[in-house]
Amino acid sequence: MQDLQPVALVANAPSILVAGPSIQVNSLKELLDLAHRRPGQLTYASAGIGSFAHLVVERFKAENRIFAVHVPYTGAPGAMNDQLAGRIDFQMANITVALPHVKSGRVKALAITSRERFPGLPDTPTMIEAGIKDFEADQWLGVLAPSGLPAAVSDRLSAEVNRALVDPALREVLQQAGIQVAAPGSMASFDSLMKAEFVRWQQVVRRQNLRME
Repeated sequence: MQDLQPVALVANAPSILVAGPSIQVNSLKELLDLAHRRPGQLTYASAGIGSFAHLVVERFKAENRIFAVHVPYTGAPGAMNDQLAGRIDFQMANITVALPHVKSGRVKALAITSRERFPGLPDTPTMIEAGIKDFEADQWLGVLAPSGLPAAVSDRLSAEVNRALVDPALREVLQQAGIQVAAPGSMASFDSLMKAEFVRWQQVVRRQNLRME
């Protein structure tokens, strides 16, 4: 928040709550019921301690009063590979990593973290539809620059990124990967989003007493 300044919001990408072959659940409710019956026995993967996937599950755990064991990896592909092998029970997976495996049936999509359903998985409910009130968590992607960049440079860079965002070819490629391209916006609006997200996830970190170790 000190070293970088916002230039332009590029896109948002939801996560998918996926269950692996190690547990026989077909809905978010069934996963919660299983977690309540077996506290501390289920495992969930993430792309690493402090990653978005880690924080989203920690929020999910806190709001639903469940306990599951965190297994951090050094990236999303490794986490998915171990879930496919039956060594991990569930995770909030990056949509670009999880989508091929959901479509092949190797993992089961229980819910998606966006406010609206993902067009590529029209039968997968949102977390809110599945019964988790106000649970929305999109991973945003943006362009940032070193703080103190001259205004003329940051204004030009922001304008060029926003101009690229309306290109139909770019939008099509990103949307096929499960990434929702942002509407062109101002640096001020992106700054407001970053500050709100900082507070939001800081609360999760403090509530769950998370440590980067």
